[in-house]
Amino acid sequence: MKTIATLIIITLGFASGVMGQDQKAIDILNSVSDKTKAYKNFSADFTMSLVDLQSDIAMKKTGSIVVAGDKYRVKLDNDVVIGDGDNRWTFQSESNEVYVDYEATDEDNALNPSKLFTIWESGFKQYYDGAGEVKGRKTHQIKLHPVKPGDSSFHTVKVHVDSEKLELLKVEVMGKEGDNYTYELQSFKADQSIPAGTFAFEKSKFPGAEVIDLR
Repeated sequence: MKTIATLIIITLGFASGVMGQDQKAIDILNSVSDKTKAYKNFSADFTMSLVDLQSDIAMKKTGSIVVAGDKYRVKLDNDVVIGDGDNRWTFQSESNEVYVDYEATDEDNALNPSKLFTIWESGFKQYYDGAGEVKGRKTHQIKLHPVKPGDSSFHTVKVHVDSEKLELLKVEVMGKEGDNYTYELQSFKADQSIPAGTFAFEKSKFPGAEVIDLR
């Protein structure tokens, strides 16, 4: 089973260089990016579902994310990823281990989770795919195809954007080998008060965990 860090990178790990193919899609996504970047911080609760057709696996996890600039804290069930802008701590509850490494950069072909709400900004061709609906909310559906498909483990990412509020509601990642991920937002809040220490790793909060430094 893939770790939380891998699950996030599957969604975010793309080569750079957007080649927009559809002006309507570009305009919508640019508006979403501009709105998201105007926030001092934001938080969201979401569900992550995986359907792996080859392995006959289906699972669902609940998660949350807090972002302020390039800092973030992601929780997916009992696993946690914390980034302070320079370093990243990944706690795996099953093994009770914490892996420490440097934050990914664009040159690593992986973007950090703070980019979750602007994933389309690099590495994609963008196509408007019509109007839709998510839980009664009208949406724009936009398909993203990797600029370098040979370097990607998926063939399509489909994003669903609230057509009135221009907020991301749902992301579907369709894998080449039948492993499909769906991230669906349950709540979203912006410019809230964030508790001190949110973006810092405190070992005392992970009792007994082995810290493995990969830097």
